[in-house]
Amino acid sequence: MKKYVYIGRFQLPHIGHERIIEHAIKNADKFTLLVGSVNAPIDKKNPFTFEERKEMLTRICERIKVETGKDIPIEIIPLKDFNDNDQWVQEVKRLTLSKPDEEVFLAGCKKDGDGSTFYLDLFPEWTQDFIEEISYPGIEVISSTKLRKMFFDGEILPDVISKTTKEYLNILL
Repeated sequence: MKKYVYIGRFQLPHIGHERIIEHAIKNADKFTLLVGSVNAPIDKKNPFTFEERKEMLTRICERIKVETGKDIPIEIIPLKDFNDNDQWVQEVKRLTLSKPDEEVFLAGCKKDGDGSTFYLDLFPEWTQDFIEEISYPGIEVISSTKLRKMFFDGEILPDVISKTTKEYLNILL
């Protein structure tokens, strides 16, 4: 049985996140999303609560399950930050306990020249199943930081934010 795990902050889910979620749903028998930084204070870097991010991710997962015709169990679990990588890795493993018949796959996307995805190498016992970094016309790099700024500045969000996420953001306003 294939269990996929995807770790992220998801502080404004975009099409890069959605492509990874879609890839995992298509290939997994079970899927766990770990939503990081749940103990971080609300600020410009972390403007959305765990519950808000969970709702956005739930909507995305449900849409993708319908589109793919793959109805697998999905867990969305809060993950605290730690100042120690070893503690953080142990917490990730505790939250994603697998059964003996499960092979764990780590979903994600390694970004070229970006240290933000170093954590993907902290789980050598898990099979890595990463997608290629995606591009979008007119946008050099899909950046949640830039997208959050646009959202809070009242700018129109580009289509790298899905209709599903935009609809939920409109509810929040």
